[in-house]
Amino acid sequence: MRRLSSAVDVVISGHTHQAYLCDYAHIDPARPLLLTSAGLYGTLLTEIELTVDMASRRVIQRTARQHIVRAAAGDAPADPAVKALVERYAAAAAPLASAPAGRLAAPATRRPQANGESVLGRITADAVLAATQAPEAGGAQIAFMNAGGVRADLVPDAGGRVTYGQVYAVQPFGNTLTSLTLTGAQLHALLEQQLASGTNTVARPRILQVSQGFGYTLDRGAAPGQRIRGMQLHGTPIVPDQDYRIGVQSYLASGGDNFSVFTQGRDPVGGGLDADALAHYLKSRSRQSPMALPLQPRISLSGS
Repeated sequence: MRRLSSAVDVVISGHTHQAYLCDYAHIDPARPLLLTSAGLYGTLLTEIELTVDMASRRVIQRTARQHIVRAAAGDAPADPAVKALVERYAAAAAPLASAPAGRLAAPATRRPQANGESVLGRITADAVLAATQAPEAGGAQIAFMNAGGVRADLVPDAGGRVTYGQVYAVQPFGNTLTSLTLTGAQLHALLEQQLASGTNTVARPRILQVSQGFGYTLDRGAAPGQRIRGMQLHGTPIVPDQDYRIGVQSYLASGGDNFSVFTQGRDPVGGGLDADALAHYLKSRSRQSPMALPLQPRISLSGS
């Protein structure tokens, strides 16, 4: 917090899944900023009130309070006005949420397998690739999806149908797609960050979901820098000094989940929403029959 500009009066934070209202002046009286977070999954709404001295153009008072939007069993009841507002917009969104978004031959789960991949992770990575591989969309050759960005299983009904609401539950963050250029050496460094970057460790790795046609061997027991080997694209080895176009969503492109190598990407090209890309991918591949699930692993395990 000490590294923030003194012009900052309020920090509206997230991603921790915690609910808090903190006056930082209790820690550092010279920095009387307000730090807030509204919990997780839309359970709270933070109301912030700032009093501004127009002569000095400075905030002289800052307060905040939490409103319960929806309560878990045993919690206090939701604020009636907020509850009514949520119900109003839920009703308005219902036609879009119930719209068909394709068919699946079986449920696609986000449950990680031994190599860190999931069936739904492969599908989301393939959807990113499909949406970014055209030349005008960025010309991506490989796509990645962070496992933490896949938030729900995709379970079809008895007829194999899935809805846009279900797709949105899988990818609810409104990330946009980006394609960028990395060298083969940068690609190797990126994949090494799955096990050695910030909170990404060998004991608790963050395994990126990879698109069809790309694969490699992962050895958790190897020395740092040697845990990723045998990278191939459609059977051809990745060349360290060759450029490759990579498709990702904006969260990863900005270095999310400790994947800072993505921020080194060159020649970025923006795209649409990741949820829309997934819905289009499912629909385009299930026009004749329900789409089969991608069951073959793309990451091979080696060593201990």
